[in-house]
Amino acid sequence: MEHPKENPEAFLRLTRTVDGPADAVYAAFTDAALLRRWFAPRDHEVAEAEADARVGGRHRTVVEGPDPDPHVLTGEYRELVPGERIVMTWAYDGPDRAVDRSESLVTVELRAAGPRSTKVILRHERLDTPRSSERLRAGWAECLDKLASLLAAPAPVCPPDLSSRPFDLAVERTMAAPPDVLFRAWTEQFDRWFAAQGTVLMRAEVNAPFFFETVHRPEGAAEARRHPHYGRFLRLERDRLVQLTWVTGAGGTRGEETVVTVELTPGHGGTLLRLTHAGFPDADARDGHEQAWPEALAHLDRQTAKD
Repeated sequence: MEHPKENPEAFLRLTRTVDGPADAVYAAFTDAALLRRWFAPRDHEVAEAEADARVGGRHRTVVEGPDPDPHVLTGEYRELVPGERIVMTWAYDGPDRAVDRSESLVTVELRAAGPRSTKVILRHERLDTPRSSERLRAGWAECLDKLASLLAAPAPVCPPDLSSRPFDLAVERTMAAPPDVLFRAWTEQFDRWFAAQGTVLMRAEVNAPFFFETVHRPEGAAEARRHPHYGRFLRLERDRLVQLTWVTGAGGTRGEETVVTVELTPGHGGTLLRLTHAGFPDADARDGHEQAWPEALAHLDRQTAKD
């Protein structure tokens, strides 16, 4: 069916750079479960979403907000190039009288804007009036804000399953340094008190992995041995709590992902540091750490007391 001649003033074009690769952005536009999480303006929510993402397939979204009646958006996919381009028709039915009821056309183009970011170029055309264009521009801008927030959201934190490894320990020590100094020591300055200089790769962000080595020469050994440590941050509460996974080899956690939690409580003239270490593979591994952690905390106390 031939569409009436387009009003040259009645179209809109928006661009937005969002976190995430183009494939993730494409999925956000074509997966019904993801559409429910962002495809509505501010103060509105998606009540229903359907997306038969194939050429000729239909899409339908029901949006609810302050108005008593829902906003219903329907259309058909005309062109789909995964990770690159989406073209779909668009028709609106609902209480907003400023938005056209005739069928229009939406084109979304996705272009790489960096190693993990994508430029979204959205064009909405074949609109009947500039008034409709301006109303839809505002709605699309708020939707893209939600899309950017969705894609920027951190990945869910998945702590290891320790249910089959019930061996744990707890150590407490009153430290001379204040909580902020100790928090930095656990998140930015491991080589100040625990790790070998020049070996620390660490970024203090939840889900961020880290690596460092310790160097130790056993009594009677000719050479020192290097011991790699791996992990990731699970929780960070500035100057209050650090929780991280802790993985070492033989003589340590034996490759198992254990969990270390450090709680910092300010007190008179110092900080009560409580350390729990959970998920050891057996009692021997736990007992070895039960002897080692007090020595490590004593060294931490000596180093940070200088501040």
